[in-house]
Amino acid sequence: MGEKEDQARSLDLEAHRKYLQRYALFHLRDPALAEDAVQDTLVAAVAQRDGFQGRSQLRTWLTAILKHKIIDLVRSRGRGLPANTLSLDAGDDSTGS
Repeated sequence: MGEKEDQARSLDLEAHRKYLQRYALFHLRDPALAEDAVQDTLVAAVAQRDGFQGRSQLRTWLTAILKHKIIDLVRSRGRGLPANTLSLDAGDDSTGS
């Protein structure tokens, strides 16, 4: 992949950052944890970019990665997170956008 294609793909990722932050904040209720989850998601998306085959929208793929990052955070921190973090499901779009 060329440099211009990499830049374009990174811009696509950044275009979804605000949505991802709202999604993470809704579920984690902690701005710092939400930002960490989003950053981890974007890093994972770049590392796994070849895994995105375009059969779904980029936002859907990014949300799935973020959902797993949030679940990992909940598991690693135990019961210290709000109950709504435990109700994540595949069709959840709780941010209203």
